[in-house]
Amino acid sequence: MSQINRLVLILFMIPALLIGCERLNSLDDTNKDGDIFSDDAKNSSASIDEYLKSNRRFGIFTDFLMMADLDDTLDIQGPFTVFAPTDAAFDRLPIRAQRILRRDRDIRREVLLHHVVESEFSLLELQDQVRLRPLNGRRLRVFVSNGETFVGPAKIMQNNGFVRNGVIHVIDEVLIPRRLQPTLGL
Repeated sequence: MSQINRLVLILFMIPALLIGCERLNSLDDTNKDGDIFSDDAKNSSASIDEYLKSNRRFGIFTDFLMMADLDDTLDIQGPFTVFAPTDAAFDRLPIRAQRILRRDRDIRREVLLHHVVESEFSLLELQDQVRLRPLNGRRLRVFVSNGETFVGPAKIMQNNGFVRNGVIHVIDEVLIPRRLQPTLGL
């Protein structure tokens, strides 16, 4: 390979490497404070719905919100605290549960409402709570274990995404109301 070809190859590789590194950095879920939310997102003018739709990690959750006609509620009303499961959390559900959630509007709606609490609770405020009442009327237990905060069985992975009409906490599991667990094969 001639020196000119090597030089051209190197000149094209450097930007590609830089772009690749930037993409890897953008896929890193946390910042130095342990959450996915930049300082701009923490005081965002976006609504809960707008923020979730802009982040590809919540595709299934936002699709389900739209299918249940709840996306407008999370866009206009509030304040709310939303425990947002990632696509990976939905993928860990048994196939039967995934199918039922896609097909049964009433079950899907109840599960989604189980992720939304009226009022805005930061992580620090959640640690002072014992029970929360989500919009489906059921109860969610909040507890701290080994320095980690859990809501029901789900661990809060990233926290304090303050947006225009509330706060988003990313969780590692889909919250299923106890009464629906047998129906969903859990």
